[in-house]
Amino acid sequence: MVAPRVHYSLLTGAFVQDYEPLRVYIYKSGSLPHVMLNPIAKALLHDDPRFQEGRWLYELTTDPDAADILTPPYDVAYFEDRIDELQSALPHYSGAAERHVFFDSRDDPAIPDFLAESVFLKASLHSAAAGPRRVCLPYTERIDNFFPRFAEEPELRYDVSFVGEVSQTREPIIAAVRASGLRARVVDRRQNYYGPPQLRGADRLETAGTPQRTKWRKEFLDITMRSRFVLAVPGYGLNSFRFYEALSLGVPPLLIDENAALPFPQHINYDEFCLRLSLSDDNLSESIKGAVEAVGDERWQQMRKLARHTFDTYLSTFNLLFLLYQAIRESTAVGPLK
Repeated sequence: MVAPRVHYSLLTGAFVQDYEPLRVYIYKSGSLPHVMLNPIAKALLHDDPRFQEGRWLYELTTDPDAADILTPPYDVAYFEDRIDELQSALPHYSGAAERHVFFDSRDDPAIPDFLAESVFLKASLHSAAAGPRRVCLPYTERIDNFFPRFAEEPELRYDVSFVGEVSQTREPIIAAVRASGLRARVVDRRQNYYGPPQLRGADRLETAGTPQRTKWRKEFLDITMRSRFVLAVPGYGLNSFRFYEALSLGVPPLLIDENAALPFPQHINYDEFCLRLSLSDDNLSESIKGAVEAVGDERWQQMRKLARHTFDTYLSTFNLLFLLYQAIRESTAVGPLK
């Protein structure tokens, strides 16, 4: 007799027993870059301890007809302007469109017409486009919750900080922050300080950082942990890594966007730990100053705790995979979790 699979859900505070893992068929990637792997494929294909728990929720199958879901291991953005190649790479798509799940980091509505019936997990999604088959996913890379916390609480030096590329689209926002009169720290880091991805061994993805990138990363961590709020602004998508990095470190984000969808709003009340302003605000500088100064010390401490708690409970890898498990079951022909 096979022992029942058991998973403890932080969402319900209870054990979920005898649930059926999703049988996943992953298309072979061929020569595609491994950095394009989607989160579910990464959980099943990589020997990475952050994803080992996910194997309780999903299991691989080599039979596409027996699969609950079929997914390519890459971000479909890799095929932008080459959709004919994507179509030819999905030989099992015909007759199983509703069972296909794609990860897509592009802004909506860039979904190929022939994939319209499928489920898309999108890190960049407008709130009006979000729905059961268009699921907003957090950025799952370049987060710092696994870094050692400071032994002592660092001295706060800044009301708002931003470390990253001050691109042309971000310049007006940065200018508004600087004009607000708040204690602001902005570091225009146009060089990538994360380190290039490298494949080591047969199936292990690691990040190799140079000493200079390591120095830059430590600078980012030091500035962030000495800030009351971290500025999160659109990057290549409607949101940015900075939003999730701030949450992972327990620093409330100051999100300035234009109606970007946020992950799992049915579970998370972002207003409890996040300040959110509109890009179209005509008095953005005054709005930034007013929003930040309105947060007293007691509320800020609560926001810090909720930010980190929310990240660990809902957006960290383990529980993110569980939420995706629920969302995919409800969005495909598999059926809801019983």
